[in-house]
Amino acid sequence: MKKLMILILPLFLWAESYEEVMKLIDNSLSMQSALKLQESADMLYKSSKGANLPKFDLSLNAVRLRETPTVIFHLPTSSYPLKAPMGTKSRYEGSMGISYPVFSGFAISSLIDKAKWQKEEARLKVLDLKRKLHIKATTLYSAVLSLKETIKAQKEALKATVAALEKAKGLYKNGLLPPSDLYNIKAHKFETESMILESEGKKEELLNDLGSLVNKQIKDIEPFVHKREKLDKEEILKSALKNRADILALKSVLKTDEADIDLAKSRYYPTIAVSAALKRKGDSLRLNGDGYTNADESYIGTQIKWNLFNGFSDRCNVEAARLKKLSLQKRLQDYINLVKTEIDNAFLRLKTIKAKIKSAKMRLKAQEEYYRLTKGRFENQLSSADELSRAIASLSKAKAKLAALKNELFRQEVYIKLLGGINLF
Repeated sequence: MKKLMILILPLFLWAESYEEVMKLIDNSLSMQSALKLQESADMLYKSSKGANLPKFDLSLNAVRLRETPTVIFHLPTSSYPLKAPMGTKSRYEGSMGISYPVFSGFAISSLIDKAKWQKEEARLKVLDLKRKLHIKATTLYSAVLSLKETIKAQKEALKATVAALEKAKGLYKNGLLPPSDLYNIKAHKFETESMILESEGKKEELLNDLGSLVNKQIKDIEPFVHKREKLDKEEILKSALKNRADILALKSVLKTDEADIDLAKSRYYPTIAVSAALKRKGDSLRLNGDGYTNADESYIGTQIKWNLFNGFSDRCNVEAARLKKLSLQKRLQDYINLVKTEIDNAFLRLKTIKAKIKSAKMRLKAQEEYYRLTKGRFENQLSSADELSRAIASLSKAKAKLAALKNELFRQEVYIKLLGGINLF
């Protein structure tokens, strides 16, 4: 018993449950990439809000002229022009200024709104990616479990085939079984062994795919803990239209397009800005003048600018932004219709799977009875080895099919929940 526990315990330690695998979705590289894009959009939004605040600038300029600036006088009493210095070769200017856009024709507020909705779109894309990764991970998880059940059924078939082979060898030694029947059972044994190897290889491939998806090596997984819940199509649809991140993301893009329209319309309005600065200059870093002009050049000013005609480009830009929004509205409605169709088809598929499970259960019962009957007939030399091999293979397929359908039922129920949004999962 202790030896058995030592052999089994590592399997439980390495196996990942469905809940653990779903939690690893956040660890996936694609999720990490999307989260970085979300952070980038958040930073761009914060940056855009800075355009609505005053700007402070500090500057210091230093210039060394080749020649001393001079002014030339032409006096009527002198035939030679007179030159006089009007500055120094060294010029230093220092200023500390502030500027503020009083009115930008709503351009700045439109840019801020656009950045805000782009930030929201990035956040929603992360949630939608998470939903899609859950769907993909669930599909892979279900496929692995189905293969594990297939391997289990194939190994049971192999065990039954080996037992039949031993029985056939005894009959053959006593001259009660032709060589062809013995070779038939041997061939079926080798075929079953190759099928097990093929199934195990496919299982490892799917585990590798699952591990790559969640960015962690997955050696084995545990069976589903199947908690059956009643799924209501109207509730799923209502939740999808209200909470689905991909639909909300498109609505965020629609808000971005509205901000683009406001931004284009801002060209119709004048812009007003005020500025002020403490400014001094001189012939040294003391900025106390150069002996020719005043050292203090501080100022306060206002600028009003209004473009009256721009070759109709402003009007075209507004119309282009408006048409872009109308296009997205049609696209959004089309996408909503696709989601509705997707939910309808998912419930039809769920109904079909449940019907298949009922059929598979009855098929399994029939195959179990047929195998027991054929085994007894074979042991009493009333049926051939080929018939027994077919009975074993049919029973194995029936077991594997029923297990696969049960896993598919769980996957479909999870899929339907995720169609309603990540919040339902």
